[in-house]
Amino acid sequence: MKKNILIGIFSMFLLGSGCAGRYLTPISKCQPLSAYKTIVITPFDGDSAQIEELKYIHLPPYIARGATEKLKDQVEFYYLFTKVVQSPDCVDQAIRIEGKIVNLDHAKRTFHVKVRGRIVDCRSNQPLYLFEFEEKDSESTRLSGQIADTLLEAIKARLTCQ
Repeated sequence: MKKNILIGIFSMFLLGSGCAGRYLTPISKCQPLSAYKTIVITPFDGDSAQIEELKYIHLPPYIARGATEKLKDQVEFYYLFTKVVQSPDCVDQAIRIEGKIVNLDHAKRTFHVKVRGRIVDCRSNQPLYLFEFEEKDSESTRLSGQIADTLLEAIKARLTCQ
């Protein structure tokens, strides 16, 4: 219990100090993610992203694969859930996070990416949280990590509903 409270306070601090506008929006009332022992991370979709310049068409799938891998590694590293599965399929009594890169723009040697997705209860297939955020002024090699970091902090903040 104390661990969850400390994680929640730390996450709220991080979200409040630099991650403004990057959060999970609850579908109804806040449902703590700490009630789930397993998280399924669905491979993010980068194939349907809108791209300004065709020469960057290969980047969204690459960024999506990297974000999926990095998010899985980070969730395992921080022991946020007992079991972490990377799969397109749900397992019982778990939550599934799914996301996609919506847009990728290039401007002055940096990229702007828009990401959208949701966290779903695997038993009921009902969405618990929706997320949408943008990473701006980033190098292409850093985008996967930034997306994973943003989602990790949002998940940490929703482990408890206080």
